[in-house]
This record gives sequence, structure tokens and C-alpha cells, in this order.
Amino acid sequence: MRKVKLSVLILSPVLIGFIFNMLVQYIPSLGYPAPLILMAFWFYAGGVFAQENLDEVKSIVGANLLGVLSLALFCSQHMPFGMGRKLAMRFMYSPLISAPFSFFTGRVGFLFEATSHQVTSVTSMVMQGAALLVMILIFVGGFYYQKHKIQRQMREINRKNNRIKII
Repeated sequence: MRKVKLSVLILSPVLIGFIFNMLVQYIPSLGYPAPLILMAFWFYAGGVFAQENLDEVKSIVGANLLGVLSLALFCSQHMPFGMGRKLAMRFMYSPLISAPFSFFTGRVGFLFEATSHQVTSVTSMVMQGAALLVMILIFVGGFYYQKHKIQRQMREINRKNNRIKII
């Protein structure tokens, strides 16, 4: 059950991104609160990983591995070399993981363009990378917040147990 729960959490940004892509077509104003909702959820996911008492590095890398792989696929899809890629690879990835962050990371992407009126593959790659970095930082924050909270509760329990005197 534990592995299923963690696997669902790892895959959830893809599902959230897919739902966001579908809903933003009909409700464009959803683009503004979407990054905050995804950040809150990913902060919570970091806390869930901390509650499972897993190694920090394994938790952080494992939870964000799908994002790193999708960024690598996205970058390889837009690199100038290797244009003879299979069509299946193009359909295997769409930037769903960081889709809700597009309103948030757009300004970062435009810093790498000569004019701010066009979106090129460079802008897209920087936006995807910035979104992944934000997701990793939010996850790490949630992980360490929950870990600190658990340690504080354990210290409080130990303090109470030390006060009890058995006669």
C-alpha cells in the first residue's frame, strides 16, 4: 500500500498538468491560481514522503525523477540535432508536469530572448527548467518541514516520558 501511495503521488503532477491543460482552454482565468494549487499539493507530497521515513536523497530524487525525465525528453525533442527521431517519442512527452507553471515561469523564459514578443524553443526550455526547479524546491521545503515537525513531536513525547516516574 505504501508503494502505491508514493507512486500515485509521483505520477500526480502529470495528471494535474493534463487536467490543467484541458480546463485552461475553457476557463483561462484558472491559469492564475493553478501554480499556487500545484505548489501547495507538491509541498504536501514532500511531507508525505517525510512521513514514510525514507532516505532524503532517495525521496527527493524519486519524487522528482519523472519531472527530470520529462525535461530531458522535452529538451531532446527541441534540440537542433537528431531530427530523424521516431514519431512515438514526440507523443510520449508533452510538457504536462510544468504546465500549470507556464504563467509563473514565462517571465523567466523571456529573459533569454532578444525580443519579448516571441516564444521560441529556448524560451520553452528555460520555462520547463525553471518550473522543475521550483517543483524540486517546493518538494524539499515540504519534506524538511514535515521531518522537522515529526522530530519536534518525538522530542515532546520523550520529554513527557522522562517526567513520568515509576515507583
